[in-house]
Amino acid sequence: MAPWNASLPDDLDDPLTCSQAEIAWQINDLSNRINTIKAQVGGKLSDGAHDRLGGISKGKGAEQTSVDAEKLAAEAEKGSVKLKMTTDAHGEQRMTREAHVLLLKLRASASSDKVLVELAREAPGEKRRTDMRLPGGKMLPDESIEDAANRFYRDVLKLQDCPMTLDFARVDSFQEEQESKTIQGVMTIYHKHIVAGYLNCERVDILARIGLKKEGAIWTTVDKSSGTVYYTWMQDDQAKGMKVRMSSEQPIDLPKQKHKRGAEKEVTLNHSLEEIQKKVENLYSRERRFTELEHGMRAVSQFLQAEHSSVETVIAQNLAKRNYVVQHADQLQEFVQALQEIEGLQCQINPPHLEQVPSLSLRVQRLESGAVVLAEASARMYQRVEHIAQDYHKTMTSVNAQMLTWNKLLDEKL
Repeated sequence: MAPWNASLPDDLDDPLTCSQAEIAWQINDLSNRINTIKAQVGGKLSDGAHDRLGGISKGKGAEQTSVDAEKLAAEAEKGSVKLKMTTDAHGEQRMTREAHVLLLKLRASASSDKVLVELAREAPGEKRRTDMRLPGGKMLPDESIEDAANRFYRDVLKLQDCPMTLDFARVDSFQEEQESKTIQGVMTIYHKHIVAGYLNCERVDILARIGLKKEGAIWTTVDKSSGTVYYTWMQDDQAKGMKVRMSSEQPIDLPKQKHKRGAEKEVTLNHSLEEIQKKVENLYSRERRFTELEHGMRAVSQFLQAEHSSVETVIAQNLAKRNYVVQHADQLQEFVQALQEIEGLQCQINPPHLEQVPSLSLRVQRLESGAVVLAEASARMYQRVEHIAQDYHKTMTSVNAQMLTWNKLLDEKL
């Protein structure tokens, strides 16, 4: 049997080789460090300092940072997104999300020009987020486009009773890179796959439920993971006018960052990075504590790596332990069954009649005392019987001798 850590790679400390669960753990650890630093300086970190310390914390409070970190960790554990480390202009490593998204370009019928549009969604515990787009969602790991489409219209759209035709032979696939709308400050690469199709449903109750019997009707579905999602049917031109991207050829308008200095002008990415870098340098020059803290964290990091106790090593060991558990699942199941049998026998450890044992001990002692007395009486009786037997034997011997004497005298007289 191989040791539990036999499969650990030699380049484990390289963040680019970490698994999704490891990166998720790093996200939580990074957010905790940011919140600790913010508490130490009295919550006066500027946006530039937040950006230097961690992309997900920029411009947010500790509570929101923790929520975003939990979202990233949950997505990484589930596998709906991939997280990878990229290097920014400062040489710092940041998280980037990468996800495959399936979108359904679903029409009311084969000849209809009405297309289904998602208006907004309201996840559990969050505010309603308005985002007009084609209905869809993230694909699961190793999930095909067909399986994802079937899962989505069955579990999310709740249209399992409504027949439809989907054209999987002509899937429109393209890529977009933009800041995440659910987790601000994290860039995301979306691999989008649009599948066209139409409904073949003739049931009046279903058509009324999904808003096809009333112009402009809004209908909803409720899902545990997605929450409440709002849909409506739009004409093609109306959907395009609302900036709903329905194909890879359709241009998309991304919001531009602008600022005012006498007149409003467009700010380029390089200029923004330069401004952020200046803010961070100014902050570090004013606050020597940050420099000392950075040196201390580097020293601690080097010590942890030397002791094989770095974050990546600890997480990898935990993952190796989990893999060991998975590989020995059969033995563990047998062990669980044995424990269940032992648990079933626990009632036999202290049966009710054992409670009477203390009271019975006195009776046993009295019986033992009586047995000793009886044994002594028996011994004395044995001795008396032995004396009687000896006297009886002597008497019978004397009687026998006397009878022989008498018999001899009689023979002489006769």
